[in-house]
Amino acid sequence: RTTTTLRGTTTTTTTTQSLLLLDILSARQTTVSAFERVDDVVMGGVSSSKLIASKDMPKLVWTGQVRVDGGGFTGVRTRRFNSPLDLSSYDGLVFDTNLESDDEPERRTWKVTVRTQDSRGEMVYQAPFMPNTPTEIPWSAFRLVRGPVAVPDVPPLGDEPEKLKEIYGVGIIMSRFGAAGPMENFRDGYFRLAINDVGCYSNDSSSTAPPTTFISDLASAEDSTNRGNRTFVGVLLAPLLKVLFNEKRRRRAQARRLLKRRYGMSELKARFVFGHKLKTNRLGAPSAVTQGVAELAADLLAILVAIPVRLLFKTQGVVFRVIRKLRGEKPLPKMA
Repeated sequence: RTTTTLRGTTTTTTTTQSLLLLDILSARQTTVSAFERVDDVVMGGVSSSKLIASKDMPKLVWTGQVRVDGGGFTGVRTRRFNSPLDLSSYDGLVFDTNLESDDEPERRTWKVTVRTQDSRGEMVYQAPFMPNTPTEIPWSAFRLVRGPVAVPDVPPLGDEPEKLKEIYGVGIIMSRFGAAGPMENFRDGYFRLAINDVGCYSNDSSSTAPPTTFISDLASAEDSTNRGNRTFVGVLLAPLLKVLFNEKRRRRAQARRLLKRRYGMSELKARFVFGHKLKTNRLGAPSAVTQGVAELAADLLAILVAIPVRLLFKTQGVVFRVIRKLRGEKPLPKMA
């Protein structure tokens, strides 16, 4: 294998050529800043994760807690690329990862994602991989998905070389949702995945010129929520969506649901007794009352906002389905 970086090359015995897309060796913290997390809180879950730079080893560490209550997935992805990455000269991606938290990687579904549009939509190309061994993932393994469900009648990424000229993001997802649906033996809880290298490879080491930049050089400082190509409804409702999908508020709501389900607490007891006690121990009585009132007001506002927002998005969905039908296109799969 010929491994190429911006610093030089090293040669071993195989004939493929690989380019490292992450500068893990000399710029780990900069590389971490090029990523953002994508946890199931957007679907009402309580999973959480973070990507950190190892202080003493040339690796990144993706770690967190995955919970099946209300969700069951977590992920990291690159921030919006200021300009696309051309990977059309390569035959796929290379991922070198190790699961450090346990020895049961097969009890989760691991996926690599590739985004071929400068958009924040839910459809991306996705391919499975398994930690603990360097894995070459050919473009032919990447299928267009909406959530965990493959979009029908769309060829694999390897059959659409023009799309490989404009790669706008890559990411990793760990989920309980596989191609056949939720895993019965899914292992939730703590996980820790070491990311040693991420690159692309070519089967022709003699004629392929490597890209000239790292992912961290392309990634924007903005979150992907600021990406373009949003619908008119999405742009119009952006301030309301921030209220409706506030992460802290959703985590508090999920915590109250768990208290009610596991301990039989009422909504009033979970919020005004148990919750107030925690706030008082942490903040003191006056601040606890102030924060409790503010949280209650935010929850009431979210309830009021939810009704028109859901109605508008349902209307938008109906319009999109009618347009696809008039064009003779098949309906998109439902989100699992």
